[in-house]
Amino acid sequence: MTRKKTLCSTCFALCLFPILLSANCFAADPITWGAADGGLRLGLGTEQAGTNGNLRVALDNVGFTDLSVLVAMKSEEGVCYLFQFSAVAADGRHLPIANWGPNSCPPSAGLVLPEVIRLAPGATREFAFARRHLLYMKGGNEITLDSLLRQGYALSVSVEVQQKNLDGAVMGGIPRPTTGRLWTGRLAASLHFPKSAY
Repeated sequence: MTRKKTLCSTCFALCLFPILLSANCFAADPITWGAADGGLRLGLGTEQAGTNGNLRVALDNVGFTDLSVLVAMKSEEGVCYLFQFSAVAADGRHLPIANWGPNSCPPSAGLVLPEVIRLAPGATREFAFARRHLLYMKGGNEITLDSLLRQGYALSVSVEVQQKNLDGAVMGGIPRPTTGRLWTGRLAASLHFPKSAY
């Protein structure tokens, strides 16, 4: 009986080991957070450790009140997020990175509506962006984000919402929050990829 129990325990451990190993191998990198503004902070990370995962852009309510945050404009053609990406050189130069993914469709001339998320205190919302869709355009040529990262560039993301944006959004149909407030401000976060990862 003892022998049978030992055998069962061994089999269970062997079955569990690949699951634990898989979870460890594909664990997401921790989010790198920028400074907070108006009770909100912006973060950047990857969906899995290393350089193969998609980008994770996160908003985190670090304040004490509910926040309504304008994050995108949407139309029949898709959703255009307000997040702006750039590759940052060692000397501080910023190269604008365009998002050519399905979530980068410019609003059409038709009905365009604001996309607003609500975050309670302590709540976080994440957005995923495929790295292969992030490109730097130079002289009509496409340079991939990964190519820039291999050259030692860091990645930066920012979002800015001004009062005039909110006034237009309210006119566009979003209700004013009954609790908390509409967020305004500017946020940024950066992420460095070690060259050894490539």
